[in-house]
Amino acid sequence: AQAAASVYAWVKNCNVALRILINNAGIGTQLPFDETGESVVEQMLKLNNQAMVMLTHYLLPELKLHSPSYLMNVGS
Repeated sequence: AQAAASVYAWVKNCNVALRILINNAGIGTQLPFDETGESVVEQMLKLNNQAMVMLTHYLLPELKLHSPSYLMNVGS
């Protein structure tokens, strides 16, 4: 959540007219899911889900200010 807040602060401080947000981040492992450690699964959830949702939460109002604007979420 802190990284998303930092991105939002940068957008505001730099006066970026945000029109496109592409959420395309993700991590995975080479191991089968049931052999993946709990801490790795938690990291995956934070990046693959929480970061995307928080960035959208912070930046959606900015996108609305600069219509037309676009949001694309890429799942992995």
